Amino acid sequence: MSEYLLAAEADKIQDLIFRSSHLREVVGGSQMLTHFCQETAPNLAKDYAGKKIISDGGSFLFRFDDNKKAASFGPALAEAYRRELGGTLTVIEKPVSVNGDFTTAQEETHRALRAAKEHQAHYLVTPHFPYIAFCASCGTGLAVTHDKLRKKDPEGQYLCPQCKEKSLYREKHGQEYFLQLFYGKLNRPVPDDILVAEEIGKLDPRNYVAYLLADGNNMGKVFGKCASPEQMETLSKKLADKTREGLAGPTEMMLVKQKAVLQEKIGDRVPILPLILGGDDLFVLIPAPWALDFAYRFAQTYEHEIGEIVRDFSVVPKPTVSVAVVICKAKYPYYLAHQRGEELLAEAKKFSKRWAVDNNNDNPSSVINFDVILGSRLAGEEHREGKHRRTLKPYWVDDSKREGWGISIKHMIDQRYELCKLPHKRLEQLEAHFDTLAPVTNSDERKKWLDRLEKLLKRILSVAGSSANDLVSKALEALGGKELFEVSRTTDKEDWFGHALPDLLSAWDFAFSLDKSREEYEE
Repeated sequence: MSEYLLAAEADKIQDLIFRSSHLREVVGGSQMLTHFCQETAPNLAKDYAGKKIISDGGSFLFRFDDNKKAASFGPALAEAYRRELGGTLTVIEKPVSVNGDFTTAQEETHRALRAAKEHQAHYLVTPHFPYIAFCASCGTGLAVTHDKLRKKDPEGQYLCPQCKEKSLYREKHGQEYFLQLFYGKLNRPVPDDILVAEEIGKLDPRNYVAYLLADGNNMGKVFGKCASPEQMETLSKKLADKTREGLAGPTEMMLVKQKAVLQEKIGDRVPILPLILGGDDLFVLIPAPWALDFAYRFAQTYEHEIGEIVRDFSVVPKPTVSVAVVICKAKYPYYLAHQRGEELLAEAKKFSKRWAVDNNNDNPSSVINFDVILGSRLAGEEHREGKHRRTLKPYWVDDSKREGWGISIKHMIDQRYELCKLPHKRLEQLEAHFDTLAPVTNSDERKKWLDRLEKLLKRILSVAGSSANDLVSKALEALGGKELFEVSRTTDKEDWFGHALPDLLSAWDFAFSLDKSREEYEE
């Protein structure tokens, strides 16, 4: 019997979800997307005698026994998506015949989808009238009603259909889909009122929060090795499930180990808010104080959990994940934090791929990149190039020795605990000294810089005692060495020198360990 594959993918899915200005609406948009993927699309496929292979996170792959029904299903799916979410889908031009070779057929389907994405010919035109009102939430859609975003809001505002629906969706379907899939891993019911950035920011004295972005590495190769639709469908389900378990792991540790702090600030509620949670693609709001350790433990759990489900794919490298952490004020716009996170994530993935190419995929590891956005500055930071730099970003998750490729982020988290015994004034002196590293251009200037560092260590010894000097010496060695870390991972093979201590000092208030109480960090 002949079999055909039809693929589709949501267009600008993040723009669709992020179009609203409030996090509750973002969650509502993600819930609507999850409902469409899990319910609407599979049920619609049944009307065309189709069967689901993948329907998650805005990606769709269905199989049919009839070519005409498969071709008719594509426009119907796109129309259903437009009606339910107000967005657009890209569908391949025509179904792909399997011809007994599923692996080859799905590769051809993937190429057809990429080609369709590159040659879109559909545009949405916003109508204009003399008297109109724009949505007060997203600012772009035409308002069709004047209503409250939430029932308890004191007054109404002009809203477009999408923002209105997203704002009410969680109230109408609070125990369904999306958040329930995460809270189920914690064995907790979904709360009536979720925590948002301003409330999670209470866990930090300066009202900072963190956004975690993650994307699995080499998962395309894993799916490419699937020999049947059934195997691909099973892999897709398990991937999404195990990713949620990876997120639940450090969350459970936080709820247990940091219970006293959480109870004091936010009560018994969970301070983790998934905003996008599809497949291995994550965008999550987390407390800032434990941001780096949370990302580290998430990556560890991800490697373990996803490793369990790819054992049958022996030719595929160990599954790893690229993670980006953006730390910012609670009132900082989440879409700007996401924009910066995407840049950091791209750097992390590029770093991981470069290692794979240069080292024949030997000993792969997950990678973490991060940025601290001070105050309300725009996303992004000045990137200091040159022979000497105040950074070793990105960081590995495991602690394997990789000559010239950086160190594990675990060293930063450990040294945050060790250096808490050092007076802040000494830390400020070290940070000021590393600020002078970037202008260093040659070996002679570097030697002078190192000589000044030795003098600073002797001054610390004379003022604070030998124990303080030992702490600094051990920290310098653990975070890149007293002679600086020689980095040789650039594409043009031009080595440079860097160190992780400035990175630690920039993230000083956000590198607490999840398994240690805050009292243990008091000087």
